[in-house]
This record gives sequence, C-alpha cells and structure tokens, in this order.
Amino acid sequence: GVNLVAVGEEIFSQTCTGCHMAQDGVGPALTGMADRAAERVAGMSAEDYLYEAIVDPGAFVVEDYQNIMSNSYGSDYDDTELNGLVAYIMVAGSEGEGEGEPPR
Repeated sequence: GVNLVAVGEEIFSQTCTGCHMAQDGVGPALTGMADRAAERVAGMSAEDYLYEAIVDPGAFVVEDYQNIMSNSYGSDYDDTELNGLVAYIMVAGSEGEGEGEPPR
C-alpha cells in the first residue's frame, strides 16, 4: 500500500515548510499542529480539521495570522496526497508521546 506519511512528508517539505516550520513563522508552527487541530473546532477531529484547513484555508484562519495560504491545494493534490499531508502532520505535528513510541 501507499505510505501516506511518506507521501505527506515529501509534499510538506517541498511546499509547506516555507510558512510552517518547527516554530511559528508566517504560519502556525508544525510543532504541535496536530494537537491544536484537535482542539480548534468542537466536534471536529484533528484529521478533519487539517484536511479542511488544507483545501479551504480561509475557513479556519488562526488568530493573529493573515489569510494568505494558497487555496488551490484542494485542486493541486489528489486525495492520496491530501490524506498524506494530514497523516504526516498528525505524526510530525504531535507533541505528545504516543503509546509504544520511543521518546524523541
């Protein structure tokens, strides 16, 4: 099968790191992004929030940030690529240590 995390990592490193790096910059940091996504909209999972934020970034502009993210990613990438981005952010953007994962 497809390794979604690897697919997402490649896209993220090429396309997203200009604004979403380890620390807050032009856009919110990748660090902790998955954890924040889980809390942002009541009743919405982190995965759903991230997917929606990628395809329609204007829907969820984080306070103190500009609505400057490209809104073409939903048409630029297919479902596998979009789901890969979400999968990568869920792994790389989570600060909590998952069960059975060695500490970083």
